[in-house]
Formats: sequence, structure tokens, C-alpha cells
Amino acid sequence: MLKVMTASAPGASPRPPSLTEHLQDVTERLAAARTQEEVFQTVLRPALEGVDAIAGAVLLVDAAGERLELAATQDYEEGAQTIWQAGPLTGNVPAGDALQRGEALFFEEQGELVRTYPALEERSGAVAPVANAVLPMFLDHRPLGTLILDFREPHHFTREERRFLMTLAAQCAIALGRARLMADLQGQLAERTRQIEQEARAHAAFVAFAEAAGTENDVAVLVRQALQLLSHHFPGGAGAYCVREDGRWVGQGWSATLPPELVSTLTAGLDAGFPLLDRMQREKSTVFCDDWSPDDRHIPGTEGYRMIFCSPLTLEGEIHAFLSFARRQAHGPQGWSAQDRTLVRAIGRSLELALERAQQAARLQARRQEAERRSEMLATFAELSRDLVLDTDPYSLIRRTQEVALDLLPAAFSAYFELQGGVWQARTQAGADPDGATDELGAGQPFGAAPHLSGPYQSGEPTYQQEPGPGGRSSVSLPVAVNGQVRGVLTFVLAGPQPWNEEDRAILETVGHQLRLALERAEQTQRLHEQNGELEAFTYSVSHDLRTPVRHIMGFNRLLRGNLGTEIDAKSERYLTVIDDATVRMNTLIDAMLDLSRTARATLKMGPVDLGSLVAEVRSELEAEEEDRAVVWEVAPLPQVTGDRATLHQAAVNLLSNALKYTRTREEAHIRVWAEERPYEWAVFVRDNGVGFDPHYSERLFGVFQRLHRADEFEGTGVGLANVRRIVARHGGTVSAESRLGEGATFGFTLPKQS
Repeated sequence: MLKVMTASAPGASPRPPSLTEHLQDVTERLAAARTQEEVFQTVLRPALEGVDAIAGAVLLVDAAGERLELAATQDYEEGAQTIWQAGPLTGNVPAGDALQRGEALFFEEQGELVRTYPALEERSGAVAPVANAVLPMFLDHRPLGTLILDFREPHHFTREERRFLMTLAAQCAIALGRARLMADLQGQLAERTRQIEQEARAHAAFVAFAEAAGTENDVAVLVRQALQLLSHHFPGGAGAYCVREDGRWVGQGWSATLPPELVSTLTAGLDAGFPLLDRMQREKSTVFCDDWSPDDRHIPGTEGYRMIFCSPLTLEGEIHAFLSFARRQAHGPQGWSAQDRTLVRAIGRSLELALERAQQAARLQARRQEAERRSEMLATFAELSRDLVLDTDPYSLIRRTQEVALDLLPAAFSAYFELQGGVWQARTQAGADPDGATDELGAGQPFGAAPHLSGPYQSGEPTYQQEPGPGGRSSVSLPVAVNGQVRGVLTFVLAGPQPWNEEDRAILETVGHQLRLALERAEQTQRLHEQNGELEAFTYSVSHDLRTPVRHIMGFNRLLRGNLGTEIDAKSERYLTVIDDATVRMNTLIDAMLDLSRTARATLKMGPVDLGSLVAEVRSELEAEEEDRAVVWEVAPLPQVTGDRATLHQAAVNLLSNALKYTRTREEAHIRVWAEERPYEWAVFVRDNGVGFDPHYSERLFGVFQRLHRADEFEGTGVGLANVRRIVARHGGTVSAESRLGEGATFGFTLPKQS
């Protein structure tokens, strides 16, 4: 509906707008039109109304300038066929003729249009209008299209109508040009926005990749980020990461857009002789191909890719893997630009650095694991050494050695053999016997019938069976010698055929050496134990037998004193008194020796002992004898240990009574008791602020009858600390003493932890 209406006399109908008013209204509305559709709607209706046409259409020249396309119609019946259809831009149709001639065509009489263009109706399959106007539209002297008006009746185009229609067509062309320009600008803006967003994503991907490239050691993670970065920079492309395995290049990572058939090919592996890869390996540098064709050697899934690069990733001078990316020609420039190549090389270098870091990390991890393995081995050997020191039974020592060695070796079974009556007998076993391995090694066989045992027994050297034996297992036989004499053969059997490496051999050598020392020590300990037993028996016998002559001396001394009566002179009295004192002293020493002997001979009743309650008990006993003294006790929490409570009680009495005795000269005695936990033992200490002793003589303190102070200064027999050492030694511990003259003393002992 037109907005322009002319004024008329009151009561009369409004006068239709003039052509000038039509043109003015159209001009105003075209100024607001932004799209082609809005231009068509603005122009066609006023044009029809201005000249009383029944229908109209707009045909536009295509982008190639070769065809006319129907762009808009007005008031044609829906579905009706018209003569105005898309077609070639030629002079044998009215629209093309008007554009080629550069002038409007007006057909006023019926049949005039068909006479001018005889093939028009036949070509279109429609009936030509009675009258018609074909108005060419140009923009910057270039054909733009035509505005067409159809009439039902003959129509005489007045000069004013012709000027109106041509002006309308010109304004329509300008408006269409403006709409096209705006559409182009919007398209350019949208494209630029898309490019900016793509560049932003690419930049974000590059930043993420650059950050990861400096720290990430997982090559697979960095490969995924590299492929994402390439996909952002080269939309529509796809890539893959391949590693050399057994002479082929096997895919280990790829873009999500990579065709499935190509993924299958890569996971199966590419031939190392593939031309592009062969060139990459020869040149050891990135190969760029701008016109790659898969036709020479067809690979399923590569159709449509025309640009590709293969970037080698070297490790210690050898190509370890490569990164490849392919682009479709429609999605990029006609070749890899210098900027593209720089990006690709930067990505390749980052991946190489990641490979180097991964290799270094793997080596570091291997060294760390090796260090942990060695630490575990050292800890195990330390535990074995401790166990071997505490135990003296030969077969128990061998059994413990077998258990420790099985924890350190890939072996599954161990057996120790000795000859009995010329026949091999298994004395100890550890681990699960795999399908009769004991019999297979020679159990129950004569000496010469079991070469795995007789060989090392005779040579004194270990025998490693690298090749699988009859049972399909590898084994080793180690001679076990004590003081240079082979006693038996220790064997270890693997679960399957596996060679003995240098580490295994080192472990076996160390274990064998420790076992030999332990067995020799056990034998020496046994001999020493027997000798000590004999010595203890002798000491007990001598001490017991000395009581009779001492009693005789004491008795005859009393008789002599009685016979002399009052006639005894002072000198004789003094002699008799010296004899009495000496016999009393002798009896005291005999009692101490008997106590020492009983301590060494008594059977230990091992069990849990709470040192805290034991010390409290001893302290209570001793305080009853020292009621008139000022004594400050500082007793820290003490552990529960495994031992014989009776003998440990005696040791505590000796240590605490010594502390009380040698602080007697102090106005206030300070006695501290505490314990320290160590990996395999507890250490218990008693410190006092007494007179102390010369540290040069600390070793003498624990000897029998050894004293560092005169008897008139401090009483004692010199047996108490010797008794402490013997008690602690029987528990598997050691004793110690530290002091300085006048600065107090610290006595300590250790007790092994319970296994």
C-alpha cells in the first residue's frame, strides 16, 4: 500500500497518486531496503500499480555473466508457467536483447512480442502477455538484470510512463547494487569473523602446545596437541604419528577426522620403502609435497588429499618416528607457505625435545628403580646378615639364606643337598617344588649320577645351567664350603628357561659368601660355646671347692684366737684380724664367681618383657636402701622387648645400683634412664652425675674383678658389670660405657628386636 495520497475536494474520493508521487515513495522506501528481497518488494508493486500492469518479474545476471536467473515475481498465479524463465544471456530473448542493446523494450500491441521473438512461447511453454515492458538494469555500466511488466490488454506507454519505468529500473539497479554490496560486506565480515575465531583457536592451540612442549614428557599427549594445532591451522586436513617397529611405520596417534580405512592401514603399518617416507629417511628432514597424488601407490583413505608433509623425529641421530599431515587443496593455498613450513618445523622440534625428555625420564626412572632395587637388596642383605649372626644352627642358616635369595631372584625353588653314605640327600628346601625338581636335581642318587651336584662339589665352583634342563627349567648349583671344606651343594631352579644375568650372579655370589661366613661363624660359635661350657663348669667347680679351705681357715683362725685368749698381744690381734677380713673377702668373691657362673649356665626363659615396669620394680627395691639420700630419677618411656625377665632384672639391678653407688658423693644424685629405637634393635641407657671414670679404661669395666676405684672409696667385687655383659651377650646384644672423670657416666646395652 502506497503511503502517498493526494488531497481532493471535501466529500470526494482520494485521487490516485501520480507517477511522480509513486516514484518519490519508491525512492524513500528503497533507501531503507537492505536486501534483494526488500528491493524487489519495494519496486514491483509500485511499478504494477503505476502503469496498471497485471504482473511483473525480475531476472538477474549470474555471477559468471552468462545466464539470467529468475530472482522475483509479482502477482503471477501460483504454479502458473510464464515465459520469463532462467536461461542463457543471449539476444534471442527479450531480457537478454534489452541488456545487449542497452535500452528498454516496449511491446504495446497483441502479438507484437511473439512476432519479435517467434520461439519464445515454444521455448517457455507459456503464453506471451498481450503487452509488455522489458527494462534493462545496469550497475557501473555492467548488465545487472531486467525488470519486466506484463499487461492483459494492449497498452500505450506514454512518455511519462516510459520515463517513470526507466527511472524505477535505474533506482532498482542502484538499490540492488547497494544490497549486494551490503551482502558482500556482511559476507566478508562473517568470513573475517570466522577467520579471527579460527586464528584465535589456532593461537590458543599453539599456546597450549608451546606450554606443554616445555614440560610434557608423555609424547602421546603432545602428539594429540600437535595434531589439534595443525587441524586448527589447516582446516579439513588430518594427520598421524607413526613409530618405527620391525622395519615398518606403525600408527600410534591420529586425527579424529582421519578416514577409518586409513587408520586401519596405519595401525597395520606402512612399508618403510614408501616413496615419501624413503625420501624423508634419506634426507633426514621434513619433506613437503604440494601436489601429492596417491595414484602412484594407492593407500585406502587418501583420496582427496593433495598436500602433505612428513616430519622425521630423531633420537640420538636415528629416526624414531614421524609426524605427517595432509590437506585437501580446496581448504588451503596452492602450496605450503614459508609460514606453514616454519610452524611444522617448530612442532617437529618440540616433539623431538619431548622424545628426548621421555627417554631421559625413562632412563632416570630405570636408574631410580635400579637404585630402589639395590636399596632393597642392601636392606635384605643387612637383614640376612643380622639373622645369620643371631642364628647358629647350620640348616636354619641355609634355610634363611634360601628364603632371602628367592625374594631377590627370579628363581622359584631352592634345595640344599649333602652326601650321606655316598647318596645325595635334600636337607633343606624353600619355595614350591615345580613338578619334582628335587628328584630331577639328583635327590636319592649316587654321587656320580647327579652331575649338577657332583660337579660343583668336586670343583668348588658354581655351575650355571643356561640351557633348560630336562624339565624345561634353568638352574644353578653353588658349593657350600666351611673353612675350605665343601659341605654340600645349594641349588636354585627357575620356573622356566631363562638365562642367569650378571645381577643374578652377583646376588648369588653375595648370598653364598654371607652363608659361608655365617656357617664358619656358627661353627666357631659352637666350639666357643662348648669351650665356654667347660670353662663355666670348671669355674663353678673351683668356686665351690674353694669354700672348704676358706671355711677351714676361718675356723682355725677362731680356734687360735680362742686359745690365745687374753694373752694375745696387739700385733697378733692385728694379724688375726687381717686373716678374718681376707677370708670374708674371699667368700664374697667366691659368691660373686658362683653368681657369674650361674648366670652363664642358667636356661633363658624368653618372652615379652616390659622394661618400663622392670626398671620401676628395681628402682623401688633400691630406693628402700637409700631412704636418706636425695635422688632425682628421670625415667623415659621404655619399650617391651623379648628376653629372660630374671636375668634382665639382675642386669638392671647391677646398672642402677652402680649409678646410686657412684653418685654417693653428690649432694643430689641425678639418674636418667631412656631408650633409643634402631632399625634392628633397642638401645637402653643409664646416665648418672657421679664421679665418672677415665675413658681410657672403659674396656676394662666389663671384665671380671676389674675395678677403677679403690675398695675403701666404693665397695664392690668387680663382677657386677661383667655379669651385665654376659646377660646381654646371651640375649644377642652388646654393652657400652662412656664417661669423663668427675662428669658422671653413661652405661648402655642393646637388645635385638623380635623378628
